[in-house]
Amino acid sequence: MRETSNPDVLAIDWIHSRLPLADSISFAAGLKNPSVDQLEETLISYCRTQKLSVDWVRNVGTYLGVSA
Repeated sequence: MRETSNPDVLAIDWIHSRLPLADSISFAAGLKNPSVDQLEETLISYCRTQKLSVDWVRNVGTYLGVSA
């Protein structure tokens, strides 16, 4: 979870969160389980190649800790 300046906003950093149960389930189901670096690279690429608002990209950095 990341702190926000707005007390009405809760930000869950799903990029950097350690979720052992989710890891176990994805492994058992044979799903891909990308590393933090892979998730960051994919999100940065998405921010750079899609037509996104400046606010959306800024919030990726603010709430997910990924600078695009």
